[in-house]
Amino acid sequence: GIYEFHTQVTASWPPGTRNVWCCFLANPQSWSRKELKELLGTEPDLSDSPFSKALSSPSCQMLLAVPNITESIYSRLWCVEEARQAMEFG
Repeated sequence: GIYEFHTQVTASWPPGTRNVWCCFLANPQSWSRKELKELLGTEPDLSDSPFSKALSSPSCQMLLAVPNITESIYSRLWCVEEARQAMEFG
């Protein structure tokens, strides 16, 4: 849950970093599939989605992948796509 997330982020927080954008807080988890589809944009490569815009922003300096004890983040396609885009944007 959120306590595990806080512990993981606190332990991994890069020195000098002042801001964070959390994708799980940006995408309303309770929205219907249709509403989420509208939020995520129309491009097949998801380049107009909120997380892609955040990752491609000049102010974005890194991606911090935060694991949890329940499930591997790399078993979730969304997390894999975020990592792929982060590597693509450099």
